[in-house]
Amino acid sequence: MKNDFYKGQNLNKGALLREPQAKLSVLSPVTGENIPLTEIRIPSEKVMESIYKLRSNKRSLKLLNKVAVCDILPEIIKDKRNTKPVIAVKDSEGKYEIIEGLRRSFAVSLAPGAELVIHYANSMTEEAKKLLAKRADTYKAPSIIDLGQSLLELENELGDEFSVRKASEEFGVALSRISVAHRTAKIPSQFYQIFPDIAYVSFSFL
Repeated sequence: MKNDFYKGQNLNKGALLREPQAKLSVLSPVTGENIPLTEIRIPSEKVMESIYKLRSNKRSLKLLNKVAVCDILPEIIKDKRNTKPVIAVKDSEGKYEIIEGLRRSFAVSLAPGAELVIHYANSMTEEAKKLLAKRADTYKAPSIIDLGQSLLELENELGDEFSVRKASEEFGVALSRISVAHRTAKIPSQFYQIFPDIAYVSFSFL
């Protein structure tokens, strides 16, 4: 993706779209072609009602809390925005399916007066979205608990069509890890709320 985003100085809250001459794109991991992107900025108070996560994204949005984003929140509060744009696809209802940047999105929602900077595509193949999501979470990778909760969401959506093998294909994760994550998902999600961040819950403890 082009890095000319970082040259922009127009940070006024009302500015939603980037200048027309700024051409943004992301390289498709499937075809190698550039997928055009458009920039939009969403006020922090409207973030959570404007986004939802890509189904094949392993991170659990509902388990994020202030502690889980404490490494990036101070900078977002200071800059009044996320420095690295979130990548998304805009759907037919005007909402944004987040491919990369769930933690950034949540952190911005906690920062009054900040804006969520999204670079969105109007369309993208499911395969391209899956591959982009898979390679995105390298800074703080989703935990086995994240994956388990995402598996529950997939199971609820697919119903009788759900299988561990299908989930393995959906998330691009080995069957053995899917099986373990699926077992941890049977633990009531309320249990995780006693921890400041699920990153502190070790695998051996589970």
